[in-house]
Amino acid sequence: MKIKHLSIHHLQIPMRIRFAQSNSDAKRSDSVVLRLETEAGTVSYGESCPRPYVTGESYASVYKDLATIEKELYQRFFESFDDIQEYICFDLPNRIGMAAICSLELALLDAWSREKHVNLIELLGGQIRGTYNYTGVIPFGNTTKLKPIISRFQFKEAKIKVNADLEENLERINQMKAIFGPEVPIRVDVNSDWNFATGLEQTKRLIEQNITCIEQPFDPAKDGAMAYLTQNYGGWVDIMADESLTTYESACRLIQNGACNRFNIKLSKNGGILNALRIYQLAGHHGIPCQLGAHFGETSILTAAGLVLASIASDLRAMEGGMGTFLLERDVCAQPIMIDFNAQIKGEILAGEYGLGVKVEDDLVFQKVEVNAIKDISSFSLS
Repeated sequence: MKIKHLSIHHLQIPMRIRFAQSNSDAKRSDSVVLRLETEAGTVSYGESCPRPYVTGESYASVYKDLATIEKELYQRFFESFDDIQEYICFDLPNRIGMAAICSLELALLDAWSREKHVNLIELLGGQIRGTYNYTGVIPFGNTTKLKPIISRFQFKEAKIKVNADLEENLERINQMKAIFGPEVPIRVDVNSDWNFATGLEQTKRLIEQNITCIEQPFDPAKDGAMAYLTQNYGGWVDIMADESLTTYESACRLIQNGACNRFNIKLSKNGGILNALRIYQLAGHHGIPCQLGAHFGETSILTAAGLVLASIASDLRAMEGGMGTFLLERDVCAQPIMIDFNAQIKGEILAGEYGLGVKVEDDLVFQKVEVNAIKDISSFSLS
């Protein structure tokens, strides 16, 4: 397989509700969609959600990274699937950012599967499930305004965003229990907002509230603080790494330091499906459960890719995302891949499909977005 043309598109789609957490506050999605065309005429797409507070990436940096490998991409011939895996997992991670790798990898896998008429899930040793169950992620916000929206979904588990204010967090937990019912497990996501003293106090109190998981309590550089929570409280609550977990090497470091007892895998921050699977397999070898996370504002491309991963990693603790046009004002597909009110996606949408199983419409990608072909980088301002 040989690449004929690549172009990068910046998607900033208005969201129906503001998505706020301790380290960001957004009214619009912020995604990169990569369109790839092979010499055989196959058109495919990849997506990533670069986040400066996770991998240090942005749309501009993803664009710049992909431009640096533009020449080799056009010259390279991917003779086998192993060629793609070697390039994505072992060549690129030391050269460009993980979000940039994700957008390219998804497009390459989509193109390879379509062009070779090979089912991607079967190729990776997975199996389509009857249903995929998703858990809710609740941003900061007025509970009175959020309740009519989130109460429509039959989430079997929910995650709420919290901060350094213990009393505010306890109030939000009680509000969520009132909405979902006391039997629905609740996780919390700190997004690195605690210091060590705050973390100790809050962890003890949250365990009393039967919180099942505390996600990224401290700054990613503070493995020791997170390890202390894991060693002393990990028997009562999962301590989950998110922003700390971006590369295979960071996964190795977290395991070596005993910094957590759960991984939050996100395709965009972990470099796509193949790199995410390497982390998942490493975690499994060391007895660390994983879940599939999502960045806010993902379109059907990343949702479909997440379904592929979940079809291979069958024992994921939770799946997040899949909100489609419940959150976005529009998607890149005429028929978005998204959850229903039972918080499920039926596996039948993947049956008989090649590639990622997503039907992207060019007109929806190009609609009110900035379009830049890689070959035109000289005229593109990174400011």
